Amino acid sequence: EAGEVPKFSINAGEAAIVFTGAPIPEGSDSVVPFEEAVRRGNLVHILRPVQKYKNVSRAGEDIKTGDLIIRRGIIIRPWHIAALIEAGFEEVKVFKRPRIGIINVGNELIVEEGNKIPNSTGPLIYAYLKELGCEPVLIGVVPDDEEEILNTVLRILRDFEILITTGGTSVGGKDLVPEALSRISGANLIFHGVNLRPGRTTGAYVIEGKPILMFSGLPVAALVGLEAFVKPLIRHLTGATLLPEPTARVKVRRRVTNVIGFKSFFRVVVYREGGELSMEPLRLTGSGIISTLLRGNAILVVNENIEGYDEGDYVDVVLIGPIYEKRPEFLE
Repeated sequence: EAGEVPKFSINAGEAAIVFTGAPIPEGSDSVVPFEEAVRRGNLVHILRPVQKYKNVSRAGEDIKTGDLIIRRGIIIRPWHIAALIEAGFEEVKVFKRPRIGIINVGNELIVEEGNKIPNSTGPLIYAYLKELGCEPVLIGVVPDDEEEILNTVLRILRDFEILITTGGTSVGGKDLVPEALSRISGANLIFHGVNLRPGRTTGAYVIEGKPILMFSGLPVAALVGLEAFVKPLIRHLTGATLLPEPTARVKVRRRVTNVIGFKSFFRVVVYREGGELSMEPLRLTGSGIISTLLRGNAILVVNENIEGYDEGDYVDVVLIGPIYEKRPEFLE
């Protein structure tokens, strides 16, 4: 049977029955399929010429001793697992999945009668981190209270490699999270406020050697923060080479305007037109407009020193969804 090493050998001019994938007996050097042979009593008639090592997988023909199966930093995919098992590995050393706590700040998010603002940003961040191979945990909603925020962070900090907060980060306004974090002994403010659209209120502390990232409570701004800061941070902490994102060269069909000095992430729509790929920015935008996440199928990153792109320009975008086969009606 497959997997069992035969306890017998054969000589020249002899044959034995073997199953697909099974080791062949000592003395044999080729395998003939049943449909290419006829058995009559103790004789086997071979219907076609047989070459030496025909239908035989020789030791080392696939993975040889010393071959590199998977490089350090590569995310393990299903085919890596199959190759490791075939090569005889039962376990390998891996980087620990980063455990990340998510704290959502805001009285408006607390489930009470009269409050109608759902906490969509928390689950969005959770799902995003899951896709990156992390172990995210939704801590829950904390009210707009500096003491509550401080106590929550102190209570859970040692349980996570990274903390992410949303809400309470406005620069110069109701910036409760930065104020609370600044009171922790040894807290090191890395930055607060960035030239990023959306997501200008993004900030970061390092406390007890652990990064704490502060994002806007608005889902689109938080998603940009994840792309701009969390993804590179995960890559740095784990040494992982993240899967490449698909890109496309597209023709701008409507001007994209940027503010000099700001790095902007535009949700755009890519569609097929006239034998090439065309792109338009969504007309309705904003850090809290969820529909841009649903309709936009690509991201255009415009750097700080670029005012924008004119109609007819060609740019590279990152695809995050299927390409529309024609110009969607919602762009009208």
